[in-house]
Amino acid sequence: MTYRNEADFRYTMQLAEVLTSLPAGAVDGAGLEDISVSFGDLYERLYGKGSGFAEGGLQLVTRCSG
Repeated sequence: MTYRNEADFRYTMQLAEVLTSLPAGAVDGAGLEDISVSFGDLYERLYGKGSGFAEGGLQLVTRCSG
């Protein structure tokens, strides 16, 4: 059995959600920064360089565990 911690994130004021891996356990400030960078990298791979809106912040839409 494999257990994965993931969440759908999107940039505020944008509709595209990206499933992003989360670290195991509690997330602190440094962990949030790592998640933000990971999400940004995935977003740009999917939608092109400069397509994100990091200044608007991130929204966690759905958290998935399984």
